[in-house]
Amino acid sequence: MKTAYFALSLLVLAGCGGGGGTKEAAFEPGSCDAVRSVLAAGQETVPYSSLRGEPKMQGERVLNDTWIAKTPAFGEHCEIGVISGMMGTDISLYRCELFTALRSSDRETTEAEARALMSDVSDTIKGCLGDDWAVEETTEHNDFEVYQNLVFEPVSGRPGADTFDFTVDPIFLKMSYTPYMRGRSGPSGWIVELQFQEQRAVAE
Repeated sequence: MKTAYFALSLLVLAGCGGGGGTKEAAFEPGSCDAVRSVLAAGQETVPYSSLRGEPKMQGERVLNDTWIAKTPAFGEHCEIGVISGMMGTDISLYRCELFTALRSSDRETTEAEARALMSDVSDTIKGCLGDDWAVEETTEHNDFEVYQNLVFEPVSGRPGADTFDFTVDPIFLKMSYTPYMRGRSGPSGWIVELQFQEQRAVAE
């Protein structure tokens, strides 16, 4: 497994209250403001609640644990979800699917597009976070022919490391390619995705 480390600084988050307010954050998608806004919203009493839009639908059924983001931080579509009761914690996530391409005969062009997007988004995030954050890069995975995963976390330590039995990646940016189905029903081809995550103890 090939791994690289980069030292990075978290800019001061202006106006980052820790409450669970509902004011919609104003930011330009794909910018430092977008990164700072999502990080700030992650510190709300209910993480990312101010960024929630309409609940996601599955056919005619309303999903009670997934919402469409009001404004996508990156790409054209982001979702906010909650995984409840995972080993005594609730995990909130803000996920953006940045690029998808089914298995194509023109792999060279598609791969170039995926890699260029991966590079642009990672450069934006690294530039926004600065020296107080570190990045760990993994470039091999048994399930994928092409794989790159960048995990961003504070240099001071991963949030919750002294509290929980396990911790989630605060931010990850991932690119993967497989010519086969992902799991039982996942698509083949290319996916580039970005995810912010927050973890809280389950309320007693």
